Amino acid sequence: MKTQPTAANHLFNYSSLTFRLILIFHFSFFIFHSSFSQNLVPNPSFEEYTECPDGQCQIMRATGWMSFGYTPDYCNSCCIFNSFSTPNNAFGFQVPADGSAYAVFGCYSETSNIREYIGIELIEPLAVGVKYCFSMKVSLSIKTYGSNIAINRIGALFTNVSYDLGEDSCSSVPSGLNPPRNFAHVYSDSIITDTANWVSIRGTFVADSAYKYIVIGNFFDNTHTQYLVLGDTIVNIKLSYYYFDEIFLGIDTVSATHTSQDVNLSINPNPVGDCFFVKPNVLTTEGWFYLFDIYGQECMRFQCHNKTTKVMTNRIPSGIYFLRYYNDSVTFSKKIIIAH
Repeated sequence: MKTQPTAANHLFNYSSLTFRLILIFHFSFFIFHSSFSQNLVPNPSFEEYTECPDGQCQIMRATGWMSFGYTPDYCNSCCIFNSFSTPNNAFGFQVPADGSAYAVFGCYSETSNIREYIGIELIEPLAVGVKYCFSMKVSLSIKTYGSNIAINRIGALFTNVSYDLGEDSCSSVPSGLNPPRNFAHVYSDSIITDTANWVSIRGTFVADSAYKYIVIGNFFDNTHTQYLVLGDTIVNIKLSYYYFDEIFLGIDTVSATHTSQDVNLSINPNPVGDCFFVKPNVLTTEGWFYLFDIYGQECMRFQCHNKTTKVMTNRIPSGIYFLRYYNDSVTFSKKIIIAH
Protein backbone atom coordinates (compact mmCIF):
# COMPACT_ATOMS: atom_id res chain seq x y z
CA MET A 1 0.00 0.00 0.00
CA LYS A 2 1.35 3.38 -0.97
CA THR A 3 1.83 5.73 1.98
CA GLN A 4 0.72 9.30 1.53
CA PRO A 5 3.25 11.94 2.57
CA THR A 6 2.40 13.74 5.76
CA ALA A 7 3.44 17.09 7.18
CA ALA A 8 5.88 15.19 9.38
CA ASN A 9 7.38 13.53 6.29
CA HIS A 10 7.84 16.90 4.62
CA LEU A 11 9.43 18.32 7.74
CA PHE A 12 11.79 15.37 8.02
CA ASN A 13 12.78 15.59 4.35
CA TYR A 14 13.35 19.33 4.61
CA SER A 15 15.38 18.92 7.79
CA SER A 16 17.49 16.18 6.21
CA LEU A 17 18.14 18.32 3.15
CA THR A 18 19.05 21.28 5.33
CA PHE A 19 21.41 19.13 7.38
CA ARG A 20 23.12 17.82 4.23
CA LEU A 21 23.53 21.36 2.89
CA ILE A 22 25.07 22.45 6.19
CA LEU A 23 27.47 19.53 6.06
CA ILE A 24 28.45 20.37 2.48
CA PHE A 25 29.00 24.03 3.39
CA HIS A 26 31.17 23.25 6.39
CA PHE A 27 33.11 20.61 4.48
CA SER A 28 33.82 23.06 1.63
CA PHE A 29 34.82 25.74 4.14
CA PHE A 30 37.16 23.27 5.84
CA ILE A 31 38.74 22.17 2.56
CA PHE A 32 39.45 25.76 1.48
CA HIS A 33 40.94 26.95 4.75
CA SER A 34 42.82 23.72 5.51
CA SER A 35 44.82 24.38 2.33
CA PHE A 36 46.49 27.31 4.05
CA SER A 37 48.24 27.97 7.34
CA GLN A 38 47.44 30.19 10.29
CA ASN A 39 45.85 33.55 9.54
CA LEU A 40 48.61 36.17 9.77
CA VAL A 41 46.09 39.02 10.04
CA PRO A 42 45.23 39.81 13.67
CA ASN A 43 41.63 40.73 14.46
CA PRO A 44 40.59 39.74 10.92
CA SER A 45 36.86 40.36 11.42
CA PHE A 46 37.19 43.54 13.54
CA GLU A 47 35.54 41.78 16.51
CA GLU A 48 38.07 42.91 19.10
CA TYR A 49 37.77 46.57 20.03
CA THR A 50 38.96 49.08 22.60
CA GLU A 51 35.77 51.14 22.51
CA CYS A 52 32.45 50.94 20.72
CA PRO A 53 32.27 53.29 17.73
CA ASP A 54 30.19 56.42 18.26
CA GLY A 55 31.28 58.60 15.34
CA GLN A 56 33.04 58.70 12.02
CA CYS A 57 36.70 57.93 11.37
CA GLN A 58 37.12 55.43 14.23
CA ILE A 59 38.66 52.36 12.59
CA MET A 60 41.41 52.56 15.22
CA ARG A 61 38.86 51.42 17.83
CA ALA A 62 39.04 47.97 16.20
CA THR A 63 42.09 46.56 17.98
CA GLY A 64 45.23 46.76 15.86
CA TRP A 65 43.65 48.42 12.84
CA MET A 66 44.75 51.88 11.74
CA SER A 67 43.80 54.56 9.25
CA PHE A 68 46.38 54.52 6.46
CA GLY A 69 44.50 57.13 4.44
CA TYR A 70 41.85 59.69 5.39
CA THR A 71 38.74 58.68 7.35
CA PRO A 72 37.80 54.96 7.23
CA ASP A 73 34.92 53.99 9.54
CA TYR A 74 34.16 51.20 11.99
CA CYS A 75 30.75 49.65 12.61
CA ASN A 76 29.89 47.34 15.51
CA SER A 77 26.57 46.16 16.96
CA CYS A 78 27.71 47.43 20.36
CA CYS A 79 27.22 51.00 19.10
CA ILE A 80 24.11 52.58 20.64
CA PHE A 81 23.85 54.99 17.71
CA ASN A 82 22.38 53.52 14.53
CA SER A 83 24.84 55.44 12.38
CA PHE A 84 27.73 53.11 13.27
CA SER A 85 25.98 49.95 14.40
CA THR A 86 25.31 46.70 12.51
CA PRO A 87 23.42 45.63 10.51
CA ASN A 88 21.76 49.07 10.14
CA ASN A 89 24.03 52.09 9.85
CA ALA A 90 24.58 55.33 7.99
CA PHE A 91 26.08 53.39 5.10
CA GLY A 92 23.10 51.11 4.50
CA PHE A 93 22.13 47.66 5.71
CA GLN A 94 24.51 44.71 5.85
CA VAL A 95 24.75 41.77 8.24
CA PRO A 96 28.42 41.12 9.15
CA ALA A 97 30.00 38.22 7.31
CA ASP A 98 31.39 37.09 10.65
CA GLY A 99 30.55 38.21 14.17
CA SER A 100 29.08 41.65 14.79
CA ALA A 101 31.47 44.17 13.21
CA TYR A 102 33.11 45.33 9.97
CA ALA A 103 34.96 48.24 8.37
CA VAL A 104 33.52 50.58 5.75
CA PHE A 105 35.23 53.31 3.74
CA GLY A 106 35.51 55.11 0.40
CA CYS A 107 37.34 53.52 -2.51
CA TYR A 108 36.60 55.95 -5.37
CA SER A 109 35.72 59.57 -6.05
CA GLU A 110 35.29 61.01 -9.53
CA THR A 111 36.65 64.38 -8.43
CA SER A 112 40.06 63.17 -7.21
CA ASN A 113 42.37 60.18 -6.86
CA ILE A 114 42.27 60.34 -3.08
CA ARG A 115 41.47 56.98 -1.46
CA GLU A 116 40.75 55.79 2.08
CA TYR A 117 42.79 52.85 3.41
CA ILE A 118 43.00 50.69 6.51
CA GLY A 119 46.07 48.77 7.64
CA ILE A 120 47.36 46.51 10.38
CA GLU A 121 50.70 44.97 11.37
CA LEU A 122 50.88 41.26 10.53
CA ILE A 123 51.40 38.66 13.24
CA GLU A 124 54.81 37.98 11.71
CA PRO A 125 56.70 39.32 8.66
CA LEU A 126 56.26 37.49 5.37
CA ALA A 127 58.99 35.08 4.29
CA VAL A 128 60.67 36.08 1.06
CA GLY A 129 60.05 33.62 -1.77
CA VAL A 130 57.08 31.96 -0.05
CA LYS A 131 53.68 31.79 -1.75
CA TYR A 132 50.74 33.26 0.22
CA CYS A 133 46.99 33.19 -0.21
CA PHE A 134 44.88 36.27 0.52
CA SER A 135 41.11 36.56 0.79
CA MET A 136 38.52 38.98 2.13
CA LYS A 137 34.80 39.67 1.82
CA VAL A 138 33.36 42.93 0.51
CA SER A 139 29.90 44.32 -0.12
CA LEU A 140 28.89 47.54 -1.85
CA SER A 141 27.24 50.34 0.12
CA ILE A 142 24.96 52.59 -1.93
CA LYS A 143 23.64 54.81 0.83
CA THR A 144 26.74 56.69 1.94
CA TYR A 145 26.56 60.36 0.98
CA GLY A 146 24.63 59.37 -2.12
CA SER A 147 27.20 56.77 -3.17
CA ASN A 148 26.07 55.04 -6.35
CA ILE A 149 29.26 53.71 -7.94
CA ALA A 150 30.47 50.11 -8.13
CA ILE A 151 34.16 49.60 -8.99
CA ASN A 152 36.85 46.99 -9.54
CA ARG A 153 40.49 47.01 -8.35
CA ILE A 154 39.69 46.57 -4.64
CA GLY A 155 42.41 44.52 -2.99
CA ALA A 156 45.43 44.30 -0.70
CA LEU A 157 48.93 45.78 -0.71
CA PHE A 158 51.79 44.66 1.53
CA THR A 159 54.43 47.09 2.80
CA ASN A 160 57.31 47.45 5.25
CA VAL A 161 56.10 50.93 6.18
CA SER A 162 53.31 51.91 8.55
CA TYR A 163 51.21 54.74 7.13
CA ASP A 164 49.33 55.15 10.40
CA LEU A 165 47.64 58.55 10.60
CA GLY A 166 46.93 58.13 14.31
CA GLU A 167 44.06 59.54 16.33
CA ASP A 168 44.12 62.74 14.27
CA SER A 169 43.48 60.92 10.98
CA CYS A 170 40.26 62.87 10.39
CA SER A 171 42.26 66.07 10.11
CA SER A 172 45.52 64.66 8.73
CA VAL A 173 46.90 65.07 5.25
CA PRO A 174 46.73 62.03 2.94
CA SER A 175 49.21 59.26 3.61
CA GLY A 176 52.08 58.06 1.45
CA LEU A 177 49.63 55.78 -0.35
CA ASN A 178 48.00 58.76 -2.05
CA PRO A 179 47.99 59.26 -4.98
CA PRO A 180 47.45 55.56 -5.79
CA ARG A 181 50.40 53.49 -7.04
CA ASN A 182 48.44 51.54 -9.69
CA PHE A 183 49.74 48.34 -8.09
CA ALA A 184 48.44 45.86 -5.53
CA HIS A 185 49.55 42.34 -4.69
CA VAL A 186 45.98 41.02 -4.92
CA TYR A 187 42.90 42.76 -6.33
CA SER A 188 39.61 42.16 -8.12
CA ASP A 189 39.42 42.62 -11.88
CA SER A 190 35.62 42.41 -11.73
CA ILE A 191 33.35 45.30 -10.80
CA ILE A 192 31.69 44.37 -7.51
CA THR A 193 28.03 45.39 -7.60
CA ASP A 194 26.42 43.16 -4.95
CA THR A 195 24.79 45.16 -2.16
CA ALA A 196 22.90 42.26 -0.56
CA ASN A 197 25.60 39.59 -0.27
CA TRP A 198 29.27 39.38 0.59
CA VAL A 199 31.63 38.87 -2.36
CA SER A 200 34.96 37.09 -1.85
CA ILE A 201 38.16 38.54 -3.30
CA ARG A 202 40.89 35.90 -3.44
CA GLY A 203 44.36 35.62 -4.88
CA THR A 204 47.88 34.32 -4.34
CA PHE A 205 51.28 35.98 -4.59
CA VAL A 206 54.90 35.24 -3.79
CA ALA A 207 56.44 37.58 -1.21
CA ASP A 208 59.37 39.54 -2.62
CA SER A 209 60.12 41.21 0.71
CA ALA A 210 59.65 40.54 4.42
CA TYR A 211 56.52 42.69 4.52
CA LYS A 212 55.22 43.68 7.95
CA TYR A 213 51.91 45.39 7.14
CA ILE A 214 48.79 44.68 5.11
CA VAL A 215 46.79 47.54 3.59
CA ILE A 216 43.22 47.23 2.28
CA GLY A 217 41.57 49.47 -0.34
CA ASN A 218 41.74 50.54 -3.99
CA PHE A 219 45.33 51.22 -5.05
CA PHE A 220 44.54 52.34 -8.61
CA ASP A 221 43.80 55.85 -9.83
CA ASN A 222 40.65 56.85 -11.68
CA THR A 223 42.18 56.18 -15.09
CA HIS A 224 42.92 52.58 -14.11
CA THR A 225 39.69 51.92 -12.19
CA GLN A 226 36.54 50.80 -13.98
CA TYR A 227 33.21 51.84 -12.52
CA LEU A 228 29.51 51.29 -13.05
CA VAL A 229 26.78 53.82 -12.17
CA LEU A 230 23.97 51.93 -10.44
CA GLY A 231 21.39 54.68 -10.07
CA ASP A 232 20.64 58.25 -9.15
CA THR A 233 22.39 60.02 -6.30
CA ILE A 234 21.37 62.88 -4.05
CA VAL A 235 24.64 64.64 -4.79
CA ASN A 236 26.45 65.38 -8.04
CA ILE A 237 29.70 63.62 -7.04
CA LYS A 238 30.12 59.96 -7.91
CA LEU A 239 31.42 58.07 -4.86
CA SER A 240 32.03 54.43 -4.01
CA TYR A 241 31.93 52.94 -0.50
CA TYR A 242 32.36 49.29 0.50
CA TYR A 243 31.96 47.13 3.61
CA PHE A 244 34.96 44.90 4.50
CA ASP A 245 35.09 41.76 6.65
CA GLU A 246 36.94 38.42 7.17
CA ILE A 247 40.47 39.40 6.09
CA PHE A 248 42.71 36.35 5.65
CA LEU A 249 46.38 35.83 4.80
CA GLY A 250 48.19 32.50 5.08
CA ILE A 251 50.92 30.42 3.52
CA ASP A 252 49.73 28.42 0.52
CA THR A 253 50.57 24.90 1.65
CA VAL A 254 49.10 23.20 -1.44
CA SER A 255 51.01 24.75 -4.36
CA ALA A 256 54.03 22.80 -5.51
CA THR A 257 57.39 24.16 -4.41
CA HIS A 258 60.95 22.93 -4.71
CA THR A 259 63.93 23.42 -2.44
CA SER A 260 67.42 24.25 -3.63
CA GLN A 261 68.38 20.57 -3.13
CA ASP A 262 65.55 19.48 -5.46
CA VAL A 263 66.76 21.65 -8.31
CA ASN A 264 70.51 21.29 -7.76
CA LEU A 265 71.12 25.03 -7.97
CA SER A 266 74.80 25.58 -8.68
CA ILE A 267 76.50 28.65 -7.16
CA ASN A 268 80.28 28.98 -7.45
CA PRO A 269 82.19 30.08 -5.54
CA ASN A 270 80.42 30.22 -2.19
CA PRO A 271 81.56 32.13 -0.12
CA VAL A 272 81.50 34.80 -2.82
CA GLY A 273 84.02 37.50 -3.54
CA ASP A 274 83.33 40.18 -6.17
CA CYS A 275 81.29 37.83 -8.35
CA PHE A 276 79.75 34.37 -8.55
CA PHE A 277 78.41 32.05 -11.24
CA VAL A 278 74.94 30.56 -11.06
CA LYS A 279 73.26 27.84 -13.12
CA PRO A 280 69.91 26.19 -12.30
CA ASN A 281 68.58 22.98 -13.84
CA VAL A 282 64.98 24.26 -14.06
CA LEU A 283 63.33 26.39 -16.70
CA THR A 284 63.71 30.04 -15.68
CA THR A 285 62.61 31.89 -18.80
CA GLU A 286 59.56 33.35 -17.05
CA GLY A 287 61.00 33.98 -13.60
CA TRP A 288 63.60 36.08 -11.85
CA PHE A 289 66.40 35.54 -9.38
CA TYR A 290 66.37 37.88 -6.38
CA LEU A 291 69.18 38.49 -3.89
CA PHE A 292 67.93 39.48 -0.42
CA ASP A 293 69.81 40.42 2.72
CA ILE A 294 68.95 38.94 6.12
CA TYR A 295 66.39 41.73 6.67
CA GLY A 296 64.45 40.79 3.55
CA GLN A 297 65.58 43.81 1.52
CA GLU A 298 66.15 43.22 -2.18
CA CYS A 299 69.74 43.88 -3.29
CA MET A 300 69.53 42.84 -6.95
CA ARG A 301 67.56 40.81 -9.46
CA PHE A 302 68.49 39.04 -12.69
CA GLN A 303 67.55 36.28 -15.14
CA CYS A 304 69.88 33.59 -16.47
CA HIS A 305 67.69 31.48 -18.85
CA ASN A 306 69.17 28.03 -18.05
CA LYS A 307 72.74 29.02 -18.74
CA THR A 308 75.68 29.81 -16.51
CA THR A 309 75.51 33.49 -15.61
CA LYS A 310 78.13 35.70 -14.00
CA VAL A 311 76.73 37.90 -11.25
CA MET A 312 78.76 40.87 -9.98
CA THR A 313 78.64 41.49 -6.22
CA ASN A 314 81.52 43.98 -5.88
CA ARG A 315 79.12 46.75 -4.80
CA ILE A 316 77.27 44.63 -2.25
CA PRO A 317 78.57 44.70 1.36
CA SER A 318 79.91 41.53 2.92
CA GLY A 319 77.38 39.44 4.79
CA ILE A 320 74.84 36.62 4.58
CA TYR A 321 72.34 36.73 1.70
CA PHE A 322 69.61 34.57 0.19
CA LEU A 323 69.35 33.95 -3.54
CA ARG A 324 65.75 33.13 -4.41
CA TYR A 325 64.03 32.20 -7.63
CA TYR A 326 60.33 31.87 -8.26
CA ASN A 327 57.69 31.78 -10.97
CA ASP A 328 54.14 30.39 -10.97
CA SER A 329 55.22 26.78 -10.42
CA VAL A 330 58.72 26.74 -8.92
CA THR A 331 60.17 28.38 -5.83
CA PHE A 332 63.57 27.77 -4.31
CA SER A 333 66.21 29.49 -2.21
CA LYS A 334 69.86 29.13 -1.33
CA LYS A 335 72.03 30.93 1.21
CA ILE A 336 75.23 32.57 0.02
CA ILE A 337 77.96 34.41 1.90
CA ILE A 338 79.63 37.47 0.41
CA ALA A 339 83.08 38.08 1.83
CA HIS A 340 85.19 40.68 0.03
